[in-house]
Amino acid sequence: MWGGRRWTAVAAVGFVLVVGLLALFVVLGSGQRHAPSDAAAGRGSAPSASAGGNATPPAAAGTTNSGQPLTAAPPGISWRLVDGVALPFSATDGPHSAAGGVAAGFSRTPAGALLACVQTAFRIGSVNPAEQASVVRSMVVGAGRAGLLASRPAAVPAVKPQLAGFRYLSYTDDQALISLAWRITDVSSDTSRLVDVGELGMTWSGGDWRLMDDGSAPPPAAELDPGLTGYVPFAGV
Repeated sequence: MWGGRRWTAVAAVGFVLVVGLLALFVVLGSGQRHAPSDAAAGRGSAPSASAGGNATPPAAAGTTNSGQPLTAAPPGISWRLVDGVALPFSATDGPHSAAGGVAAGFSRTPAGALLACVQTAFRIGSVNPAEQASVVRSMVVGAGRAGLLASRPAAVPAVKPQLAGFRYLSYTDDQALISLAWRITDVSSDTSRLVDVGELGMTWSGGDWRLMDDGSAPPPAAELDPGLTGYVPFAGV
């Protein structure tokens, strides 16, 4: 889809400080890994967190809105804890539903693609194992989907990352390329680090945004500086 290496990072994120080991979990996706460009996304303010349990109003799924890659956090975001991780929700941009762990109903806009990217990256490999297969089948397209189904974790990871920010590389009505930054915390030493595990290719397919997985090997994780240079801060906790 993106003309380059596709990557998938599946398994648990475990940040073991004493041995310097970082195992990647949660963020899985596709796309070509690029060096930061001169047009890297600007900085923005993270919206306030809200982990309420109220139902999200229907999103404007399928609404077309040609736009540019986001350089600031989208407005109207509320944050909910899903399996201990704060995920973004929007009454305008989705998801409209999350039945069975499958987030669906995103707007065909830059904000909708971003929210779909975050929701998909977390839900694959981190939700209840009984829901993982349906999540992958519903939220992923491409030749790598079968391998992703076969390699999904057998148990919910004990250590989970929190979203910290994003870098939007490109957007059209049919495709979006986004990099996500995650904060990994070592609870034993109360320290944390920021990492990026590659760029996620989202494609508009079947009336919604889905992750494009072409089955190629993942790139190594990249450690980010504490200031998230080049990324837009976007976090619920």
